[in-house]
Amino acid sequence: MIFKRNKNYIFYRIAFSHFFTIIILLQNHKNYYAILIVWFITVVLTNFVLSFMKNLKAIEVKDQSIYLHFNKYFKEATEIYDLSDLNFTYKIETGGKGSRSYAFRIYKNGIDRSIASMEGIILDGWEDDTIFDIIYELKELGIEVKE
Repeated sequence: MIFKRNKNYIFYRIAFSHFFTIIILLQNHKNYYAILIVWFITVVLTNFVLSFMKNLKAIEVKDQSIYLHFNKYFKEATEIYDLSDLNFTYKIETGGKGSRSYAFRIYKNGIDRSIASMEGIILDGWEDDTIFDIIYELKELGIEVKE
């Protein structure tokens, strides 16, 4: 089974970054150069850098293996792992400034750093329903997802 992120996440991310520029525009509408610089930093530069980062595009579960499809540097890369070599967690984690949300993370056995993570927010493209479907599929295969 293949699980894909929402294709509209890029539009949500760009709209969210424009929101900060609009707030600054409403507060200081006289200095157009400052607005242009803030817009460039918050919208253009931020989204350009995020497009180069490695981000999870799809998860495919088949034949006791998991295929993680990533976008990295505008190219698609696939990593293949045996399900028996992986750990999964789905728990509440504390993020920046004390925000708390559920995060689904995939770990390789013996390594504390996650291979992939999804937080169920619309800005990263993974919705809670899709994450729950992934967890259900893993439980059907006999893999326990730690909470």
